[in-house]
Amino acid sequence: MQWRSIVVGLLVLRVLLNCAVWLVFGLGPSWGFDFPIKFTFNLHKIELLKDGDGATVKTNAWSQHMYDSRDPQAKTCSQISGNSPKKSYLSFFQEGRDEYDRKYSSFPDALKVKMRGMARNMFYFGYDNYMKFAFPEDELNPIACEGRGPDVLNP
Repeated sequence: MQWRSIVVGLLVLRVLLNCAVWLVFGLGPSWGFDFPIKFTFNLHKIELLKDGDGATVKTNAWSQHMYDSRDPQAKTCSQISGNSPKKSYLSFFQEGRDEYDRKYSSFPDALKVKMRGMARNMFYFGYDNYMKFAFPEDELNPIACEGRGPDVLNP
């Protein structure tokens, strides 16, 4: 029995059905498959029927709202002052200077080089002491596989 061809045929049929359902329902209104069923319930339409023609038509759908009545200054962050906590991160690149640069740019270049060298020496001193005293000399060296290994009972 040719069971492989049956399995492949069923898989192809399933893919085709999934594509058809996706095309009909997923792309529905945007590709011309517009169904007359609308799932919006508007309470304002009921008020229109009670009041007559005096009321205006409003829609409750969030996608139909127009926000032209808002303050135009509220739409942008361009009016935020320099000391505001809502300042944009991009403003740091626009000014070309960050907080560190503003604090320490007044130091002379020779002092900056000296302080950088002192910081580097402190790092090397701390790292060398860590490597010297953090592990016993006879502890296992994982690269050379020498030493006694970690002492669990007497750290």
